[in-house]
Amino acid sequence: MRTHFATLILVVSALLSGCISDQRGPSPICRVHHRMMRTVYVRGYGVSWDYGVGYESARSELFPNVYPPLMPDRRLVYFICDDCLKAQHEWFESHK
Repeated sequence: MRTHFATLILVVSALLSGCISDQRGPSPICRVHHRMMRTVYVRGYGVSWDYGVGYESARSELFPNVYPPLMPDRRLVYFICDDCLKAQHEWFESHK
């Protein structure tokens, strides 16, 4: 009986929340800035952005914990580093 109840709770929770893909890494600490990141829930819309030449290498080295350039069509969970967001903004400003 407990198993059926637990299964029912899981099914109802999944139906109410929708499919959430957890894209958080193994640690909540940013490997670049060594700060605690925050968890964000975003809804993807199946959109992909092309930020131009050099963005992907800069992202992996300077600001790895920002919103991804490819947002699949589902709900996602990410670790986001505020210092990474600042570094990304500075990169965009210097590459206008």
